[in-house]
Amino acid sequence: MLRITNPFRRIPYYSDSLMGQDKWITNIVYPGKKDGFFIDLGSSNGILINNTYTLEKVGWTGICIEPQIDLYNKLKKNRKSICINACISNKKEIIDFVNSEHHGGILKFLKSYKKYDEKNWKNGKIVKMQTTTMRDILKKLNVPKNIDYMSIDVECSEYAILSSFPFLEYNVGAITVEGSNIKKIVEVLTQNGFTLVENPYCKLKFELHFINSKLIGKI
Repeated sequence: MLRITNPFRRIPYYSDSLMGQDKWITNIVYPGKKDGFFIDLGSSNGILINNTYTLEKVGWTGICIEPQIDLYNKLKKNRKSICINACISNKKEIIDFVNSEHHGGILKFLKSYKKYDEKNWKNGKIVKMQTTTMRDILKKLNVPKNIDYMSIDVECSEYAILSSFPFLEYNVGAITVEGSNIKKIVEVLTQNGFTLVENPYCKLKFELHFINSKLIGKI
């Protein structure tokens, strides 16, 4: 894992995220940037332990995606960015989805990752849901080719999303992932030109931080 040794160019933004992902973006990756563009996958209500709320408050714009309708309705009220009610995966299909607040996810992925504690979602309501892909979302919304930051918190669907993301069509600068299959996530992002780096604000091993290798020398 790469440790970025440049001194922090600290900016006094309040952190709304769980483990300082927003501070990592505003202090280290893009210090002082106020016109960035983000994609937030698994936005929840858009405020509580959210990685992009602070960015929006200082001028960034972006897209917030949340599959659970109750959380999505709150998200629309809480955020100025484009809000999408969609379930993202690696292909279009009808799936079983577990509605379970901050632990909701696609059932087959929740079950496939044995280390993910079943008590987080076993009492959730299972509903049928149509999935879509990131490529379709990006094309439909005419998203700019340069995406400064992508936050992914999707309860075990991370690899499915990342392995099918159109990296050859879009230039993504930085990615944070709450990872359920760390080895596969690191592998697919490394293959697509990203470097796993340290976030000094975060001590959790399953919270992963990546920077496009083209940006490393600029930080």
